[in-house]
Amino acid sequence: MAIYDSTDDTSVSGPTVTTVNALTTSAPLEASSMTLDEFCYLLANKKINTAMLGGFHYSQTKAGKNKATETEFNSAFIAFSSKPV
Repeated sequence: MAIYDSTDDTSVSGPTVTTVNALTTSAPLEASSMTLDEFCYLLANKKINTAMLGGFHYSQTKAGKNKATETEFNSAFIAFSSKPV
């Protein structure tokens, strides 16, 4: 990847080009965990029914699940929202 220097260069040779190597990791990336409040905030921004969101938050808090990955919370929310009333 090349990054061009946008400073004023009065020489005729043109802008300076610097090459940057991409960062590589040998270990696989782990899914980052988030709090229940953060996940519910994300759902609230997606215009999820607030009563359902409140019920989900309560059920997860009561179960002691205050921190998990987004995928785990999403699976739990899908299971919660498909329960019969």
